[in-house]
Amino acid sequence: MKNNEEKESGANSNNRLSKEIEMIKHNLGNPPDLVVRKISLPFQSNGKQNGWIIFLSSLTDQQRIAEEVIRPLTVLVHQFKTTNETRQSYLLKIKELISTAQVEPVENVDKMVLSLVEGYALLIQNSQGLKIDLKKGSYRSIDEPANEKAIRGPKDGFIEDLSTNIALMRQHLRHPDFRIIQQPIGEKSQTNVAVFYVEKFVNKNVLQEVQNRLEEVKLDAVMDAAFIEESIKDHKWSPFPTIEYTERPDKTVASLLEGRVAIMVEGSPSCLLAPTIFAHFIMASEDQYIMSYAATAIRFLRIFALLIAFTLPSLFIALTTIHHGMVPQFLAVTIAKARIGMPFPIAVEVLLIEILIELVREAGLRMPGPVGQSVTIVGTLVIGDAAVSAGIVSAPVVVIIALTTLASFAIPGYHTALAIRLLRFPMMGVAAVLGLVGITWYLMLIIIHLVSIRSFGVPYMKPIAPWSTKDTKDTILRVPRWFLSRSSASYARPKKQS
Repeated sequence: MKNNEEKESGANSNNRLSKEIEMIKHNLGNPPDLVVRKISLPFQSNGKQNGWIIFLSSLTDQQRIAEEVIRPLTVLVHQFKTTNETRQSYLLKIKELISTAQVEPVENVDKMVLSLVEGYALLIQNSQGLKIDLKKGSYRSIDEPANEKAIRGPKDGFIEDLSTNIALMRQHLRHPDFRIIQQPIGEKSQTNVAVFYVEKFVNKNVLQEVQNRLEEVKLDAVMDAAFIEESIKDHKWSPFPTIEYTERPDKTVASLLEGRVAIMVEGSPSCLLAPTIFAHFIMASEDQYIMSYAATAIRFLRIFALLIAFTLPSLFIALTTIHHGMVPQFLAVTIAKARIGMPFPIAVEVLLIEILIELVREAGLRMPGPVGQSVTIVGTLVIGDAAVSAGIVSAPVVVIIALTTLASFAIPGYHTALAIRLLRFPMMGVAAVLGLVGITWYLMLIIIHLVSIRSFGVPYMKPIAPWSTKDTKDTILRVPRWFLSRSSASYARPKKQS
């Protein structure tokens, strides 16, 4: 009687198991890369019973499944005592036979499906399941980021694998206070998003604000860190970025030691850093690996380049169109001679060349690397020379736009340079109509806007507004390392450490 009951129980269990597998197939649409394999397992005192290995061959390493799961369960089962035990203790003993580092129980079909699409393999027996981390590691090699190259310093960069990126950060930061909070975001993609910080230095208010904003993100899918940046940043309509991003582990770790928070997304090499101030966008990773006085001089050079990139075309339009008397006589004569026979006003010439330069720049970005660089350089020279030879624009205008473009390339922050380029066009229109008065009012509006911006509660223009002498040591300036008496910046560290 007892044996019949056991057989009936086993049959019911197999029926339930078949339904679960059918539900998994139905939810996934029975894809061609779904592999379902039956294996024999010891179970309690009634000998062996069927179990199932389920995985997606496109995401899971089949060789590791054979070596780390199937082999232990079929060859090493003699080490397994088949005593009359509960199913929970039975699953624990199965976990002991599997040599993979991460093995976790999974309860229902929905979680099983989610585990499969994340790259896990499932071991199911008697409606109980285990998810086994056997993801296939098909990622590009670690290399220096193309957009953040440095002559001196580490040459590693983040890739699209979150686990590898965590390992890179741990290599640079071997501190027990290094913390990681991970959560899935995206109702359909369920993309893993990780938050990094150093417990000793982080401002708890900033950390809590970051977590609150991440919890409020409502997206169907998260394809890149840019999706998260756009969802959680302050002043969403401002052209200036309030979150910095990088692909360098050394820069990320340095930011964590300042008390900032880092955010990374599975499948993206970009790391978001918050809070962010405007001074961060004139800083480069290489500044930390050269002499302090040289780094400080280069930062001031970048500030000068930023001003040139923003104001030079507008100043040229204002001085040559409205304020003729402010131009030195010899220079005014040269410009006047160059403009003989020109069909367009100066403002139109400047706007025309600016648009052509932007087209060439965009074409260079969309073409393959070496070809794109050639198009950007040669295309600019050819178009400029052809425009002057054809009498469409004057040579001084080409020189002014060339200096402006060169200055914009000296700005380390790409999004900041992009904001400068966008805001430059309205200012040229204001300069053509109102001259220097219009430029002054336009700059005042920009400054008021910058001063009013905050990034996760931190003033965007700090340490200038409000002024903080301590925070100028490694923002506007780069003082010698031995002169820095603290690890975290005052805008980021907890109040008790101030």
